[in-house]
Amino acid sequence: MSLLASKFGLPNLRWLLSSARHVGGLFVILCLLGIAELPAEVKSVALPSKFFDFAFNPQTGDLATIQTDDNTVALFPVKYLDGKAVDLVAPVKVGPNPVSICFKQFGEKAYFAVVCVQDSNLYLLDATDLKRIAKISLSGSVTTNVICSSNPEDPFIYYNGGGVDFRGMCGAVDLRTMSDQGRVAEGGRSEISANGRLLYFLSLGVSPTGFNAARMTTPFSASKPVFQVAYHEHTSVSGYFPDPLGLYTAVGPVIYTDDLKKRVASLNFNVVAVAKKPPLIMGFRYDQDQRNLGVLQAVSYNSFRTAGNPVPVSKTFVTTPQNLGPENSPNRAMRHLFSRVRVFPDETRGRLVCASLNQVCLIPFTEFEAPDEPLLHVTTKSPTVYRIGEPAKIKLDRADPRVELQINNLPDGAKVTGDEITWTPTSLQVGIHNLELSLKQGELERTQKLPITVESRKVALPFSPTGIALSPSGKTAVVWTNQVQPPGPVAIQFAVVDLAKMKVGATRTEGLANVQVDLDEQHIYLREAGGAFVQVHELDTLKRLKTLYSDDTVERIFVYEGKLVTSGRSRMSAYSIADWSRIKVPVEGPCELRNIGVVWNNAVLDKQLKNARLLLNSTLPTLGNPPNGMRSGRQSGNSGQYGLLTGEARQIVSQEEAMRLQVSPGNVNPLHAMVAPVLRASLELQSTGSDNIQAAQRLSLSLKDWLRGAEVLRLPLAEKEVSREYRNPQQSAVRIAATASRVIAAWDNDLYAVDLPAPLPAEFKSGLTAIPSHSQLDLSSAKNGIVKLSHQPSGGTAPYTLTFAAGSSGLEIDEKTGEVQVNVAEVQARALELLSRTLAAHATASAPTVVLDEYLTNQGAAQETLIGRKLTGAPVFLPLHIRIQDTEGQLTELRYGVIVEVPLEPLKARLKTAHEALVAERAAMIAKSPPTKKDPAEPTATPPADDSEDLSSAKELRRLGEKIEVLEARIDLLTRQLAELIKLQTPSAPATPKSEKP
Repeated sequence: MSLLASKFGLPNLRWLLSSARHVGGLFVILCLLGIAELPAEVKSVALPSKFFDFAFNPQTGDLATIQTDDNTVALFPVKYLDGKAVDLVAPVKVGPNPVSICFKQFGEKAYFAVVCVQDSNLYLLDATDLKRIAKISLSGSVTTNVICSSNPEDPFIYYNGGGVDFRGMCGAVDLRTMSDQGRVAEGGRSEISANGRLLYFLSLGVSPTGFNAARMTTPFSASKPVFQVAYHEHTSVSGYFPDPLGLYTAVGPVIYTDDLKKRVASLNFNVVAVAKKPPLIMGFRYDQDQRNLGVLQAVSYNSFRTAGNPVPVSKTFVTTPQNLGPENSPNRAMRHLFSRVRVFPDETRGRLVCASLNQVCLIPFTEFEAPDEPLLHVTTKSPTVYRIGEPAKIKLDRADPRVELQINNLPDGAKVTGDEITWTPTSLQVGIHNLELSLKQGELERTQKLPITVESRKVALPFSPTGIALSPSGKTAVVWTNQVQPPGPVAIQFAVVDLAKMKVGATRTEGLANVQVDLDEQHIYLREAGGAFVQVHELDTLKRLKTLYSDDTVERIFVYEGKLVTSGRSRMSAYSIADWSRIKVPVEGPCELRNIGVVWNNAVLDKQLKNARLLLNSTLPTLGNPPNGMRSGRQSGNSGQYGLLTGEARQIVSQEEAMRLQVSPGNVNPLHAMVAPVLRASLELQSTGSDNIQAAQRLSLSLKDWLRGAEVLRLPLAEKEVSREYRNPQQSAVRIAATASRVIAAWDNDLYAVDLPAPLPAEFKSGLTAIPSHSQLDLSSAKNGIVKLSHQPSGGTAPYTLTFAAGSSGLEIDEKTGEVQVNVAEVQARALELLSRTLAAHATASAPTVVLDEYLTNQGAAQETLIGRKLTGAPVFLPLHIRIQDTEGQLTELRYGVIVEVPLEPLKARLKTAHEALVAERAAMIAKSPPTKKDPAEPTATPPADDSEDLSSAKELRRLGEKIEVLEARIDLLTRQLAELIKLQTPSAPATPKSEKP
């Protein structure tokens, strides 16, 4: 009657019943019952024997069962359950003691999966005729449970197993390969969400069991699913019931969000089933002592309010489950296994299918007499994960057309047309966007969140790398890792990544350890720590092309101007990349690659690595104040921080070493790399959470002006949920490499690529730098007595003003162009004066020519190596100290030096004159010196009176002679000490330069 009243309305129903008395009451009532779709009665179906577990095929309505007495699986078709005569499929044998069965739809194929407690195999049966499809060996012993999602795109079936201690594990089987993938999570009895992305599990064998939800971090296309704990709470829980709609998870009578992070509602019964039509959540009611009251209760899925009336169920149907094994079984798993009560919504036929032991109860949904409510729910078949710049079209499907839909919290740039959202995410919108969907029908109203994820361009790597490198153009990346850990053989695994297609290419394994990697656009170069060789591989295929052997232990390698350069402890080697031939390098000793070029012994070599083109410092006599090395940057503290800087991609700093970032609540761990002369990329891994509440890790790329420290742009790269369980704090490996236009970052098994915006945001003010753009080390090739030295400022705000920090005769600078004119004759005159005085001071006890020859011998060889020719004069160092300022007042300084040769003949004449003048000056000083006081200890002889004047003169001459001898002895000593000092400062072999931090 209530159904008829809800169908026709109470006034109309009274009229129809009164009319029935005049036109054949029974016929009219039967017609009305037919129109009203009067449901069938509750049915109870007796099965031929007791069964341990059940699985339901929602497409056909068939019920599969497992029996432990004879180790079989039986199939009861829907016609049998409806009381119709039908031939049953013969039971199929499986392993000993089958304990769990589930139904799985994968693509177009439907299966029943069975596991047995005393057989480590999974039996896969055809869902139509129980024909065995596969018998898959499992890695877990004492298998007790098998589960799967209702997502037909999910290729995995999961099982629970454990040893004698029964702490438990969860493993996975891949239906594509019909193979076991092994352990994917800890824990005992598990459940999987409807979409297959969330795994819930207990921690058996410990107390409390733990409240756990783990999220799948790999796509379904992966061969093995990987889960990370998204939520953990140190408490006990009996089991989980995932909502088939994917919004909630029930734990006993409490409803949580699907990730268990938020409590939504509390009911007065334990949830056992959820139906979409009608939208009901159903379960058995228990009293305070957890005794079943024999009642099925229902609440509205929309509001969690009680819906309709409870439905009585025979208490014998839900009595204490049957124990599978004896209580004193030596295997603890056997003592925890009981037969199960299963409740399946059969929405095609509008009923619940309840199964327990040898009974099946069919309960129509109409028995609850619930109000006619639409399902307030929205789904989408559109993708929910998009990449930066990828146009998104998200079509929302309402479960009931009567529901009004309003979309809130739209991201910037998104538009709504009807039930469709169009949007093209930008690089600033990386992350998870929870769209708020307001659903309403009449007085019913609820909000549903639809997460849309925007990702940076990324590619899944075959391993978690310990190092990454980026080609100069930024088109190709190379990643590598230690493949085998001790005690196995040491090996390195490599992979090439095409960053245009974001695709992993060739992979290779080499028996190396602790490698340094460099690459150009065609090759990869590998150096092993402590080795005297370099392996050369083809970049695209990783085919080994050559092994280059060095004369010294290779400490660093780099590519420079078509050459592979190796630097050892005492030797530098170079190879032509065109034919791998050895290039003769005239210099010896270690070298390093800086932004200005290859630096050896304080000299910047030319592109051929034969001669020096600039000097950063020198031991030669110096005109003016000696420079303190090359500097470029703000004068207020950052000057000299990165050496001389240029903007070429080849000269970008790339950080290759691994860095482990510990996850702790609210921390930010930066990892830096230069991406431009004055721009720094900073990766920041931030984590929030407490010890037992899970956390989100967010990886962001921050671009900062290193001169000012101001952030120019922040780009979120990714967001992950990680376990924060205090007993096993999670760590993440993050690495970064960069060129002037692209940054790549490896985070665990993912490689992200970010293209920097061009141009950079207007608020970015690049720092001011400058470099010498000439390569003339010596001033011997002067035309008309003038040498021009050019300089190129960059960054800052043009125009620039270039001036000398200190004035110097013979040098002029154009303040607008930065061109320096050197008057060679005038500079040589100054150098002649300086060098002649310096050498004359050393020539007191030696001939001037001897001191000059020693100077040319000691200093000439080293300078001839740098210049690349025989010296025609005596070398002197000419420092240049230039100050550059832009229109905004930004200031930088540039310091380096060149060599001036003093002609020998004028130098010899000037040296002879200077030496003679110095000797005369010393003699005059001696003549003017006061008489020496009489020694009081010396007895005084009384001279004869007539010879007193002669004796006095002789005595004075004797004293002066003694004084001269003392002075000459001191001068000889000082001369020898100065000669030794010159030799120490100017060794015949070049000294090892101090490593300067770039």
